[in-house]
This record gives sequence, C-alpha cells and structure tokens, in this order.
Amino acid sequence: MTFLNIFRKGLGLSLISILVFSICIHSVNAITKQDGFSENLQKYLFTVAWVTDTQYLSKYYPDVLRDMVEWLNSEGRKGRIHYVVNTGDLVDDWNNVTQWRTFTSYWGNLTVENDVLAGNHDNYGGANWTYFDSYFPNRQYYYKLKNGWLFIFLSYSIVNNNVVQAWLRDLVKMHNEKIVVLTHAYISETSIILDGSYIRSVLNETATRNFTAWCGHFPLSRIEIVHRIEGNIVAILHDFQSYKNGGNGYLVLVDMYENGFYMHLYSVREDFDGRGKGKGYELSVVLFPPEQTSSLGSEDLPLMILILLSIFTVFVVIPRMRRVHAKEAQVRPNKSSATIGLVSVKGVS
Repeated sequence: MTFLNIFRKGLGLSLISILVFSICIHSVNAITKQDGFSENLQKYLFTVAWVTDTQYLSKYYPDVLRDMVEWLNSEGRKGRIHYVVNTGDLVDDWNNVTQWRTFTSYWGNLTVENDVLAGNHDNYGGANWTYFDSYFPNRQYYYKLKNGWLFIFLSYSIVNNNVVQAWLRDLVKMHNEKIVVLTHAYISETSIILDGSYIRSVLNETATRNFTAWCGHFPLSRIEIVHRIEGNIVAILHDFQSYKNGGNGYLVLVDMYENGFYMHLYSVREDFDGRGKGKGYELSVVLFPPEQTSSLGSEDLPLMILILLSIFTVFVVIPRMRRVHAKEAQVRPNKSSATIGLVSVKGVS
C-alpha cells in the first residue's frame, strides 16, 4: 500500500469520525452540582414551587397546608413564584370525602398557576379513579408548556399501558423544549421503582436528549433532595411526610433556566431556606452543558456540508481520477519506447 493510499484512508476515517462525533454530541451528559449554584446555568426564566405527598396534611394537619398555600400566594404576588406543582398523594385515603374536601378547600385558594397529579393514595393504587377524577378531571396524564419547558404529568400507574406510553413517546418526539416529567413514584433513595421503569424505557428511546423526572412517594429519613442519574435522565426525589407535622411545610423551590435548573429546600413553618446550605439542601442540574449544546443546528450546516464534500472527494473523486489516469496511461502509446524498439529492430536486421 502506497503512502498516498494510507494518507487517503486515514484522512477519510478522520473526517467520518468528525461527522459521527458532531452528530452524537447531541447526547450529552447532564452536569449536577450538590453544594451550590452552578455557574453553567444560563438565563433565568421563572420559579416553580414543587410540593408532594400532602396526605397527612389533608388528614391530620390542615393548618400546615393552609400556611403553605398562604405563603405561596404571598410569594406569587411578589413575583417570586410563578408555578406550583404537586406530585401526588394529595390525600391519605382515596375514598375519604372529608380529606378530599380539606385538601381542595385550601389548594383551591391558590392564586398562582398550579397543577397536580394522582398518587397511589389518590387512586387506590391505580385501581379506582372515581374521587380523584371528580375533584381534578382530565388530570390523569397531560402536559403544560411554560417558557421553553415542557412539563409532563403522569399520575400513579397510568404509564403502565401501551396507550399512554405511545402518547408519551409521540409527545417527546413532537416537542423540542426541555422536558420535566412529573410523576409520583420514579426512584427511591437507592434505585428506580414502579412507574420509573416504564418512563425510563420510553425516554431512553430518545437518547440524544437529556430529561429530568421529579417524584415523591418514597418517605425520606432526612430533610434533603435526592437525585439519581440513569443514562440521559436525572431523576429527583423529595418526600417529607414522615417528618413532624406531616412535613412541617417543607417544599422545593426550583429556579428554571434556559439550559437547566437550581433547586433548594424551603419550609414555610420553620422559615428554613436551603439556598447556600450545601449538599442535600440544594441541587443544580445543567441538562445541556453550554460547551456541548445544540450541535447540528443551522449554524453547523456549512461545516457538515464541507465534511461530507471532503469525504466524497477522498473516497469517490480521487479514486475515480486515479483509475481514469491509469486507464489512459495504458491506452496512450509511449513514443520513446516505440522509437527505441524500432531502432533496436533495425539494428538487428
């Protein structure tokens, strides 16, 4: 093999590698930081208050629920909170009308935009939706778009069927926004659980994007935010129902940015703010690291065309020119050789 052939093949493989890397760079790893705000977060958009597992508040401690709603409304009027979400177990007993009335009487006073989904205590483990549907119709699974973020709500056990999985798959394919999946049971402190396996299987089909999933359900032994990274999904858990007074007003505040978010704990009863308190009390997640964002965008088209043309030249044009040149060399008479031959013949005769 000549040096030219070795060079040509090496150049071609290098160009192919660059092209493949440019395509695959879409599948980036999220950056997490547990001890403070990440400087990689870019352009603040809005703030979400994330509440979960309020069942003991509806059953035993309605005054705590009242205080939470009043604080959320106050922060909303000040422009500090723009959206409130509840990831389920609104009540403790799915068919207890008193608990449903207690929850809805306070939650219904929220003046900030808000959404909920059903936990296993709200729909009898997925077997009976009667009460949840009567108080929150059309909330088994749905989505909301907010300022470049797609919030997907999946109530407990609803994703355990082909229809909803197909809906989720199509929804993810149709939208280019950053995605938060809110569900009731996705992870525990140590592993993926229950609905998490179904959701992960669908999201992993779109491996060129990063996602985040927020859940409750699993009571934590400490006041902290727990997260787990599985492939292209950052799953996050908080649940303080086992803490005094059914959680004592703890919730998570989430500042949403263009490429990720920053979370920190807050208690409306203890006036505790986890901002700046370090690991467990705050978490930064950069879903799309700045140095690796949005390859194959319109600005990359000239580079992609140049690489493809180079590959075409190396593997198609140059070999074809060499073959044509070789063929012409065989057909074209070599005048010097013919003359020498004639002279040699004449010399013999």
